[in-house]
Amino acid sequence: MHASVKDAADDAIFAMLQDAKLKIAENLENFRFRDALAEVMNVAREGNRYLQEKQPWILAKTPELQAANQEKIDNCLHVCLQLTANLAIFLNPFLPFTAQKICHMLKVVDRMLDWENAGSMKLVSVGYTLRAPELLFKKVEDEQVAAQVEKLHAGLKRTDAAPAAPHRLLKQSPPRQKFNTTISRSSTCAPVPSRTRRRCPKRINC
Repeated sequence: MHASVKDAADDAIFAMLQDAKLKIAENLENFRFRDALAEVMNVAREGNRYLQEKQPWILAKTPELQAANQEKIDNCLHVCLQLTANLAIFLNPFLPFTAQKICHMLKVVDRMLDWENAGSMKLVSVGYTLRAPELLFKKVEDEQVAAQVEKLHAGLKRTDAAPAAPHRLLKQSPPRQKFNTTISRSSTCAPVPSRTRRRCPKRINC
């Protein structure tokens, strides 16, 4: 970073990354994955906004302009690269293969994806070339979407045309047998001899 041309927008990116690290960690710890991913996407949007406002392609439109604004161009690209490296760390819990692909293009080791490195502005060193950029996600064409929708509609039509399976009747269990538990009035009890009768214990008055 060239301190002589560093401005508030550069400092705002650093502050935003620090704040995003705290918010994403808090959301992940509380299982609010949708909110955490929304914060990651917000970091990407802020990076796009920063690049659009800086417009380094305008500063390098002619050799004369590039020579006069080289330090500003360097700072802009440096901030964007650091932000991209931070995005890889923030994306790692959700899209680990995409995060590793970013590391490959930046020529950094996968160890950079450790969470404690998030928020740093020194993830990508200065002075070496990067690998050729690649698309992180394959673009889905309208024709592919239409083909998948047609397959879904065809599957629904086949399901509707198929005969319905007959309902199986539940096997009814036989009725429970009722037992006569009443005692006939004619039944008598045999008398118990006095010798075999148990004597009740004397009641103790408290």
